[in-house]
Amino acid sequence: MLLLAWLWARIVLYFEHHHIQYHVCFSRHDQVCLPTSRQLISVLMVLTVLFVTSAAAFAYLCGVGNGRWASVQPGLLYIGVCGVVVLPVDVLDKVWWLREL
Repeated sequence: MLLLAWLWARIVLYFEHHHIQYHVCFSRHDQVCLPTSRQLISVLMVLTVLFVTSAAAFAYLCGVGNGRWASVQPGLLYIGVCGVVVLPVDVLDKVWWLREL
């Protein structure tokens, strides 16, 4: 799912770069909700960091034999993803390392 979202952001970036007005394919109601490539990339960077961190923590905890805490990792990832999805994109614009995009 994360890879598909990155591909979607890449396509939107391509359309914006080449001045292709892809938003005309959507209804007026949907056009208001279409994110820009910058918004997509900022959300996807946070989600990717969450996913990689969670996967690394899971692998580490399984490697040291702490299966109880390793079983908690998918739940923590789910909570983190829900938090990012519910969080407004304007809040992510205030993160310093996302401003460089």
